[in-house]
Amino acid sequence: MRLSTLLLTAMLSASLVACQGTSSGTPQEAVTASVKVAMPSRATMARIAVAYGDIAAGPSSQQTVSFGTEGRVTSLSAVQGEMVRQGQDLGTFQFTPASVIAWRQARSAMDVASQSLSRLQRLRDDHLATDEQVAQANKALSDAQAALTAYPLAMGHDGRVSIRAPASGHIVVLAASVGQLVAANTTLLTVTPDTDQVLLAGAEPRDAARIKPGMMVRMTPVAGGDAITGTVVRAGGAIDNGTRLVPVQIRPAQSLVIGSAWRADITLDDVEGWRAPADALTEDGDQQWLYQLAGGRAYRVKVQVLLERDGEVLLQGAVAPDRPMVVSGNPQLADGMNVAVSGPAQ
Repeated sequence: MRLSTLLLTAMLSASLVACQGTSSGTPQEAVTASVKVAMPSRATMARIAVAYGDIAAGPSSQQTVSFGTEGRVTSLSAVQGEMVRQGQDLGTFQFTPASVIAWRQARSAMDVASQSLSRLQRLRDDHLATDEQVAQANKALSDAQAALTAYPLAMGHDGRVSIRAPASGHIVVLAASVGQLVAANTTLLTVTPDTDQVLLAGAEPRDAARIKPGMMVRMTPVAGGDAITGTVVRAGGAIDNGTRLVPVQIRPAQSLVIGSAWRADITLDDVEGWRAPADALTEDGDQQWLYQLAGGRAYRVKVQVLLERDGEVLLQGAVAPDRPMVVSGNPQLADGMNVAVSGPAQ
């Protein structure tokens, strides 16, 4: 029994010596992380508010076609929504026989009034007519001219006249049809000029207070296609109950298809900060930081994200401009860890 106890004691002592020898030998190599880096740089990025909407006709300068007397549409070559140019022939309007007779009488009355005024002016020059007689003749001519304005200047002797586009733009209302008998002063069609289209969009309430008339807009068709520019013309001050968005009106720089859907990126202002890839950030709850190198080690730098777009972030914080920042490999890092750069600083 005493012999076995002595043997066990000797084995434990040898084992302890062996462990002490290992711990007193060469220390283990510190953990080193492999990273890629880039030098910090300052940049300016536009702060954007996004809105979506549809192109609509602006009501401020819509132009209509109507005639001051009764008639019938005998031909029509236009459709609602069509793009037309100013003066384009869109159809034919035929005045009723009674209207043609009235037009001829108005023309005759104006001719008579014009001749009477000329005669009285000559007589007055010879002191054979009074100023009052000339004034009465002038009034009669004005009345005859006013009566004739109910008829178009281009009206033919047969009572027909062309229906022409009053402006270049889109036909937003086409109220006439072939064969239709139209009362005097009835609107046949309405054209919205190219320069009077608006994008009726909705913006998030958090952005609405910053949106002002005159701000530049980048417009992109939702269905795909080339982007165009636009300008904010009106920004609402209340939330729409239907959409829960704030209405914004944007005027496009060119004519578009009425009813088409567009995305609007509204430039609110420019923000300056440190530019970095979004992958360079490390987050823990509401804390954000990146790593910068000094003396072969990575050190944590607390930052705040100002803007994020297209895989890049704009940051503010105590970033050292002369220290490389880690742009790849940061998830494995801890503050003060040794690092090995796998590529040259960019």
